[in-house]
Formats: sequence, C-alpha cells, structure tokens
Amino acid sequence: MRPPARKTIFLAFVALFIIGGGYALVLAFGLALDLAHLSVVRTGSLFLDFVPADATLLVDGAVRNPNRRFLGRGALLKRLLPGTYEVALETPGHHPWRKIMAIRAGEVTKAAGILLWPDLPERETVAEKVRRFWLTSEGFVTLGTQNVLTLGEVELRGSTVIAANPASSFIVTGVGNTRFIIDLRNPRAALNISELFQSLKERELGLRGAVPITAVLLHPFTPTKFIIASAHAVYVLDVRKVSLQKLIEASSTAAIAVNRNEVLVADRDGTLAIANLVLGTVSREPTFPSSTTVMEVASDRAGATVFGLTKKGGLFSFNGATSTAIELGADVADFALSPDETRIAIRTKDGETSVVFLTDVDESGIQTAGTRIAVPAASGPTILPLSWFQGSPRYFFQVSAEGALTIYEADVNQPQDHLTLAENVADYAVDGNALYVLHANGVLEKITLTP
Repeated sequence: MRPPARKTIFLAFVALFIIGGGYALVLAFGLALDLAHLSVVRTGSLFLDFVPADATLLVDGAVRNPNRRFLGRGALLKRLLPGTYEVALETPGHHPWRKIMAIRAGEVTKAAGILLWPDLPERETVAEKVRRFWLTSEGFVTLGTQNVLTLGEVELRGSTVIAANPASSFIVTGVGNTRFIIDLRNPRAALNISELFQSLKERELGLRGAVPITAVLLHPFTPTKFIIASAHAVYVLDVRKVSLQKLIEASSTAAIAVNRNEVLVADRDGTLAIANLVLGTVSREPTFPSSTTVMEVASDRAGATVFGLTKKGGLFSFNGATSTAIELGADVADFALSPDETRIAIRTKDGETSVVFLTDVDESGIQTAGTRIAVPAASGPTILPLSWFQGSPRYFFQVSAEGALTIYEADVNQPQDHLTLAENVADYAVDGNALYVLHANGVLEKITLTP
C-alpha cells in the first residue's frame, strides 16, 4: 500500500473516532442533534406508569420499546427531543389511552396511575330486588323491596343502615329513633344502643333526661367502640366494657367526622373541635367563616387538613399546622378527596366539575398546589355523590341525572379520558378494583375494573 493511501485511511479512522466519540459524549450528556433546526439540544425523557404492564407504547404513531428494567409496571423512554408528542398506550381488549404531552429539555415528563379499562369488563349479578346496599367485611347488606335488611339469607334488625365500612364487620342500623349495633359475624343478635346510651349517660355521667342521638360513627381503630353524637356533645361508647365517655362538649354538632385517630366536630359558629382518641386531648380552632353553618366536615387520614362545606356552598380547607383556611370553591354541592389525598374533586350546584391539586404533583405540566383542572365531560346535573377509584388518583366516578355511571380522568393533558361503565344506575360503591352498581330495576351488579 502506498504511503498516501495509508495516510488517507489513517485520517479516515481519526475522523471516525472523533465523530463517534463526540456523538457518544453528546449522548452521555443527554444531548442530541436536532436536524430540523440544525442544532445540538439537550433531550428529555418520558416516564409512564400503567396497567396492563404489557401495553404497547406509541409515540407519534410509532411503536417504541422503552426501558422497563427495575421499573415495575412503569416504562422510561429516553433521549426525546424537546417538543410536543402524541403518546398512546394500546393493548387488545382494552380502551386505549392517548395524550398530547410536552417533553422539556433536561426533564422527565411523568404520568402515573394510568389504567387501560377493559372493553368488556367482567360482570356478575350478585343480588336482585334490592333498594339499597352497603359494603362490609362480611359481604354486602341489602335493603330489599319488602323493606327488610339482610346479610345473605339472614334478616337483620332495623330498616336502614346508619353506619358501615367495607373493612368492618360491625354496622349500625336504625328504625325510627332507635339505633342497633350488629356484629355481622353473629348477625342474628342486635344491641339496642339507644337504650344503652341513655342508661350509661345517667349511671356513669350523672346526666339525666332523654337525649336524642343525632349521629353514630364507627370508631377508626377499635371495632367495639362507637362515636355517638347528640345535639351538643360527642361520646365514645365501648360495648365490650359497657362504658360511656364524654369526648366533646359543643354549642352544636352541626357536622361530625372521623379520620385515622381523631374526631372532628364543627359548630354552627365555625369553630372546629378536634378530639385525639389516642392522646385524649381536645383542641378548638375558629376555622370556618362564622357567618355560615358548616353542613359537612371531612379530613385527610392524618388530620393535617380539614375540609368544611358550609350551608351557602363555600368549601374551605383548614391547615392545622399553620391555622389557616383557604376557600377552594363557592356554590359547591359535593366534594371528594382522592385516595392519595393529593387532589379533591369538586362539583358545584350548577353541575360544573373540577379537580383541585392540594399538593405539588410531579407529572407532565408540573401541577402545583392550587392548580385547578376543569373536567367538562363530567359537568352537568347529577344524582349521586362523587367517588374516586381507589387504585389510582387520576380517576373519579360520577353519575349523570340520566343514571349513566362514567369514570373520568383528571389530567392537565388533553384529551381527558372517560368511559361510561353502566346505565340506569340508582346507587354505586367502590371496593378496591370492584365496582358495585345498583340498577333502577333492583339488580345489584359487580363489575371488575382491573385484573
């Protein structure tokens, strides 16, 4: 080989080394060549968390193979040029998910809790001739067309259920002004707590005279204890020890709720009384506007934030650490807190539905606390309360005035997904991945939403 030829080959290898090495360095630093603008730019990434985990990911219509290693059901797609992309997840037999998403230089755009709903979810009829139903740890209690409460084939005392929880075997039933506690593991027995409450109130607390019970709630962590409210006080009834403790005195008990370890009572003057069931302490805060009556009070599990809905429709959140209240909405008819407590769904009296982010959520759009997302598809007259899907903070349920039960996605990215799951709905309840739907014809149906 002649010297000039060897020199040419050598220079070619050097050039290839420089170009290849430079390209490797560009990739290592998250850079890429933007051919459309003939410039080197910093790339971004896309992370999606979704079910089913084997769904196909498409970006601008092209199938992509993301990195799934060590990410569980999530998928990470790297080295995307900054810009806007059409992102889709598809799998046979499921409703597809599509979004227009923005990729930013040096950032990871995220979307978590994505669910691809089955086109034909598994359905089964679990009861017929039902007027109302309640979920418990022992199965569902139904009120039949003959106004009889039953658990399976066992008839229960009472004509309606006052308090129940899918995780508890205890329920509280009522007929007229009388209340009963029933342990569904022994459903034929019923304890008359109206009589027991009056007896213990006089014998142990020295308080004479009949005091009507206005509310009964299940204790948050002791199954054999119950929270009982009268017009001006709240008590703890222990049916195992047969004892009664006065917990809170108030000018009124306009609204009452429990969280993980507290009882919350709102007076008509806007004062919030918080009784800690573990520490035995009671604190009071002038929380809500004194010019309105609080009709409903709720809390996150830890009690860090309390929500109050006034008679005039003002929805407020109260932060116990800072002792400050923020108005979240006006003319509000209904609200529901997401399962991860990062957002709250709000429906106004004229049917407008929106979702407010309570904390910073690191998803596409970098949704910060206070961000409000309108959900136009969910707006309109409704007949039943809002409810969130427990498996993801992205989705909530709403029933239209015509009885259509639809699940909606609350996302800043468009289009917002929604899917109607049932028609002619009279009531519904969510328990894990199971959706129980009571139809207007009295048929109670179980719909399995995800595997």
